[in-house]
Amino acid sequence: MKIYYDNYDSVEWQKEIENETLNKEKRCLKCYTYRLKKTVLLAKKLNISFFTTTLLYSIYQYHDII
Repeated sequence: MKIYYDNYDSVEWQKEIENETLNKEKRCLKCYTYRLKKTVLLAKKLNISFFTTTLLYSIYQYHDII
């Protein structure tokens, strides 16, 4: 199994969620979308059919949204 890492661009991420700072669920949805979109694009580029995320490990995440 290979593990791939990407650079974390906190400025770009902040721009994505800036209008959702008060609503936690909406902010999380935007964050999940931002992060998983990057994962999907890398998986497509590398011809990878399946992937997972550490977001699913935490009990504090909205698993039903992920």
